[in-house]
Amino acid sequence: MLRRPVESALITPVLVVSLVTGVAMAFKPVANVLLGPGSAAAISQALKPPAYPAVPVAKNLDWQKIVQEAGDRFPQAQFRSIALPRKGGGLITVRLRQPAEWLPNGRTMVWFAADTGQLVGARDATQARAQAQAFNMIFPVHTGKMAGALHQLIMALSGLVLCVLGLFSCWTFWFAGGVRGKVKRTVPQGVGSKSV
Repeated sequence: MLRRPVESALITPVLVVSLVTGVAMAFKPVANVLLGPGSAAAISQALKPPAYPAVPVAKNLDWQKIVQEAGDRFPQAQFRSIALPRKGGGLITVRLRQPAEWLPNGRTMVWFAADTGQLVGARDATQARAQAQAFNMIFPVHTGKMAGALHQLIMALSGLVLCVLGLFSCWTFWFAGGVRGKVKRTVPQGVGSKSV
């Protein structure tokens, strides 16, 4: 299937993209190498929430006001999630996705104090450094969620090709001259069998 030069030339770049983006997602140091010097600091800064002391979540928070304020801050963004403070933190995180973002859940964030509900900070993902924006593109490029149905079809085809290559390798190894191939038994010259 892939022995023909035309098919190989078409599918090889897709396999390379799938491999590189997959490795970059699994191993952050690889992403840092791919994105160049200073990328680790840029990505860390783009993901780091503002500093706020660890406080319990107030029982009488005005959640409608929190949602309204986050929406007013980024009027064209879609809401993706609201997260309560993690252990050792005191921030409620509202995550949004702006139209220019490729990442399905977006990385535009608005933070509110868990004890008062006051706005603590906001971060526009579209204004992040280029390396941080490139890092945010790795997941949608790998999963085919960047350019609609055609992109998804191409990435699905790359997965299918990898599966076929794996099956073909197994078949070749076990049945077409691999470990089950015939082993010729050689007898050194001058050695014969004697009957006792």
